[in-house]
Amino acid sequence: MSWVKLDDAILDNTKIIAAGPIGLLLHVAAITWCGRNLTDGFIPKRRVYTLVDLGTVGTAIAAPPACGPEEDRFDPIDADEVAQELAAIGLWHDRGDCWEIHDYLVYNPPREKVLARREHARSKKARQRVSLGMSPSVSPTVSPGDMRDCPASVPTHPVPVPQKKKILTSFGSKKKSSRLPADETLTPERLEMARSLGLTSAGASMQWAIMRDHEFFRPRVDWDATWRNWCRKVVASRRPPPPGPRVRDALREPLEAPVRLGELYQQFLSQRAPPNGGPQITSPQTPGEKQPHVEQSASRSNPRRSRE
Repeated sequence: MSWVKLDDAILDNTKIIAAGPIGLLLHVAAITWCGRNLTDGFIPKRRVYTLVDLGTVGTAIAAPPACGPEEDRFDPIDADEVAQELAAIGLWHDRGDCWEIHDYLVYNPPREKVLARREHARSKKARQRVSLGMSPSVSPTVSPGDMRDCPASVPTHPVPVPQKKKILTSFGSKKKSSRLPADETLTPERLEMARSLGLTSAGASMQWAIMRDHEFFRPRVDWDATWRNWCRKVVASRRPPPPGPRVRDALREPLEAPVRLGELYQQFLSQRAPPNGGPQITSPQTPGEKQPHVEQSASRSNPRRSRE
């Protein structure tokens, strides 16, 4: 069984609009006939009238009232006339004894390609039957090879738009998974990778166990790259954060001139008030310096007598 392709914008084509519904019907019928017979868009002129039965399609011409209804006649549409109109529009081309459909090979494969594809499928099916112990010429109703190599996702209808070929990666036939597969282990190479990134052996083993229980949002294939990124994130999370803008500005400013400790101590003593009834705290006396005399009033020396 073969298929033909039609542009989904065929009804908006100016040539199709000019051809009308009868012309569109004959044009599509000719395309399907060429696809079934593998003629590469050529159709003999003698086969045009057999594509569509246009005998019941035409114009009813009523007779004059004086003649009566028995004189009414029906003028059917001639397929050859419709073909001539399609050629005048540009949908078909006159090639002598045949009509050629315009741009047929642009949307449909040629005869050689279709036959080569069929031969490849036939030889492949024969090998499958031989591997299963069956005769290569016998075609059962449902072959085990058909069930194995034709999954349910294969469409049973043609796909007009060419599908993109799948690019095989270097990972082979590995399946994507959101969790670390059970057959993946912490190999010495992965352990050495973690140690080179800043983790210890114990820390790498713990992180591997944590990653095994982790479910990733997107399925993964390359678990070596996943493990490398995992270790990088763990090491980066343990580093202290960079200083803020205030700390950086303070580090850039020059240090002020150092202040002597004695001046600070004198300033502290001058600002501190003496306690009630106690002597005033002064700076330590240096050698050769006389201690100043502190006079206290009677009221401050004996607060009980002043109240009396």
